[in-house]
Amino acid sequence: MDWNTYTTDLDIPSNWECTSYHHDELPSYQVNGLHIWIDSHDPKVRTANANNIIGANQGFMPRFTVQTANSYNGYDDDHTWIFETNSFKELLEFVTNKKQWEVFKNDEHFK
Repeated sequence: MDWNTYTTDLDIPSNWECTSYHHDELPSYQVNGLHIWIDSHDPKVRTANANNIIGANQGFMPRFTVQTANSYNGYDDDHTWIFETNSFKELLEFVTNKKQWEVFKNDEHFK
């Protein structure tokens, strides 16, 4: 399964910037200073992806995980996931309500 099938069931907002990179394990987007990872809708593929990301037999990851864009872009070393869910609706609500993260991407210190 290619990454292009990972989002076919989703209505990705037009203001989300695709930041998928071929060496990453999952496709991703950035918006409002947040970095969003999107896993497959296929449970078998998600299990294989989880094994690659967190190790064999370590569990099943949520479909959507979020970290700060600064951590992904190399401005800090904190790669903590700040939000996880299997619900696209919950993800959209979180991203919409976290507009304060956008301050980071507009901060002259990080350019």
